[in-house]
Amino acid sequence: MIQKMERLECRFIWAGVQDKSKYHLVRWDVCKSTKERGGLGILDLSCMNSVLLSKWFWKYALEPSSWWRNLIDVKYPRSSSEWRAGNGEGPIGCSIWRCIMKEENMFWKFASVSPGGGAWVSLWNDCWISRKMLKDSYPRVVATSSNRDAWVSDHISFDNERVVWDFPLMYSLRGGADRERNDLLNFLFLLPHDLINAGPAKLIWNSSDGFSVNSMYRTLIHDRMEGLDNFPFKVVWQQHVPSKVNAFLWLIMHRRILTHENLKRRGWFLASRCVLCEEAEESTNHLLCQCQYSNSIWCLLQQLIGFLGPFPDCFASIIRCWSPRSQLPWMSSLAACILHAFAWELWKERNNRSFLDKMCGWQVVFHKICRTLLSWVRVTGTLSDSQSAEWLSLMHILCPLQNRSDSRMDAASSSPSSATL
Repeated sequence: MIQKMERLECRFIWAGVQDKSKYHLVRWDVCKSTKERGGLGILDLSCMNSVLLSKWFWKYALEPSSWWRNLIDVKYPRSSSEWRAGNGEGPIGCSIWRCIMKEENMFWKFASVSPGGGAWVSLWNDCWISRKMLKDSYPRVVATSSNRDAWVSDHISFDNERVVWDFPLMYSLRGGADRERNDLLNFLFLLPHDLINAGPAKLIWNSSDGFSVNSMYRTLIHDRMEGLDNFPFKVVWQQHVPSKVNAFLWLIMHRRILTHENLKRRGWFLASRCVLCEEAEESTNHLLCQCQYSNSIWCLLQQLIGFLGPFPDCFASIIRCWSPRSQLPWMSSLAACILHAFAWELWKERNNRSFLDKMCGWQVVFHKICRTLLSWVRVTGTLSDSQSAEWLSLMHILCPLQNRSDSRMDAASSSPSSATL
């Protein structure tokens, strides 16, 4: 069922409500990663299902007198641990509880028991040290222990406020078992002095905010899902920019926009040529960085916001290090979105030339970029009328158009819906 639902999600993301199929440009596992790691933050249904089932282990530990826990304990007798439920194994049992118990090991990877004074905490069967049970680390000592169901408090005594550990054995140890017991005593001796205290035992979660479905989901999704480290999500996902344009810049970061280079990788046979300069093969980096057409526009944009610097050969590198500081404070919101408008309008011009046989000079595209930026930011009300007029004035000073009618851009020409990914 989860796989069917995710197939519907995936198809909707890439094709929308249309019946025709489209390329799935980025792998689904990457899409399900968080935005901080280069994904779209789409909910992983399998992971969320595991988290919702694991929530019952937390409730089981914190509600010892609840009627439903008493029912579980009667039907599935637990081991010596007060914090763990019975596993429900056997020919007779409830399939729901069996499904829940499948997530137990995953839950205890991130949860542990703070022993307090050691009462009601199983020495061998609870994760009270480093989220790992001692019986797994020291099996020989457990096998020879006189009380395998003992509490932590049964093996400690205090000497001048110092914790002393004692392990009565059924018979003397030799060889490896003796060394294992010494290793255990040395390990316990090095534990923090405040680990054993007069407080009550309690269940703790690895998050400082305590257990929640959201905290466990984010922990699991970080461990399970693929993603990019140090992804510049704050640059890519701008609040002033339409969602479709943000997604377009996200595709650029993954080098998945359908340039001739990527189409050839998907089996297309075509003569690749940049439609803007007609001098080289069309690729993401050439179209946005190396093309003389785009370089001419970028030089003016740098002058417009007062950000002078080299233009690298990789557009993804520009996004990663983008932190412009304009001399005019009110320009900061415009400068933050300039990469989006630059890439979007260039892509629209590329599509117009490829599919509609319509061409504009780079000066006209520069004006489109400036007006698109202004339309995005003015929606939020962060710019006054005088600041907008100053922005347009600077645009005309840097790049005056011979035919002023060409500069009167229709609002629809700056709409994100007028370009295709």
